[in-house]
Amino acid sequence: MNTERISGVYARALLEMGAEAGTLDAVGVEMALWHQAIRGSPEFRAFLATPKIPPAGKMDVVRRAFAGSLSEGFFGFIGVVLEKRRGLLFHEIAKIFRIGLDERMGRSSAVVRTALPLVDEVAARLRATLESKLGVNIVLDGKVDPSVIGGLWVRVGDKVLDGTVLTRLRTFRRLMGAGKLRSEVAYED
Repeated sequence: MNTERISGVYARALLEMGAEAGTLDAVGVEMALWHQAIRGSPEFRAFLATPKIPPAGKMDVVRRAFAGSLSEGFFGFIGVVLEKRRGLLFHEIAKIFRIGLDERMGRSSAVVRTALPLVDEVAARLRATLESKLGVNIVLDGKVDPSVIGGLWVRVGDKVLDGTVLTRLRTFRRLMGAGKLRSEVAYED
C-alpha cells in the first residue's frame, strides 16, 4: 500500500468526522493550523516521525503545544495517526484533506506565485477573474518567489497560467538561440 493511499484514508476519515459533527469548517481551520506548524518546522516533523519516541510521549508534547488551539476531536485524530506510527504522513494527509475540503465546500485553491506579495486589490481582481472563468469559488494561496522577476504564475488544479517575466525571458532566449527571432524585432518599440 502506497503512502498516498494511506494518507487519503486518514484525510477522508477526518473529512467524514467533521461532516458528521457539522464542524467541517472548524476542522478545516484546525488542519490549516496543524499543517502550518508541521510545514514550518523540520524539527517538529522529525519529532512526529521518529520511532524512538512513543506515541503517548508525542501526544503529550502536542497537547501542551496546541492547548486551546485544537479541539478534542482533532487531538484524537492526531493520536490515531501517531498510534499507527504514521507521523511521517501528516503533510500528505493535510494536502489531501484540503483538496477534499475544497471539493465539499464548492471551492478550489489557486496557488499564485509573484515576485512581491499580492496587493489586496489585485488579489481580489484575480480571484474574481478566476471565479468567473472557472465557475467555482477560489481560495488564493499566495507565494512570494523573487525568481519570477515580475508577472504571476497561477495553478488551479491541473491548469497552469504562466505570465511571468522569467518564462518570457526564457522563451525569448530560446527563440533567439534557434534563429527564429530576428534581432531587429527584439528592439522595436
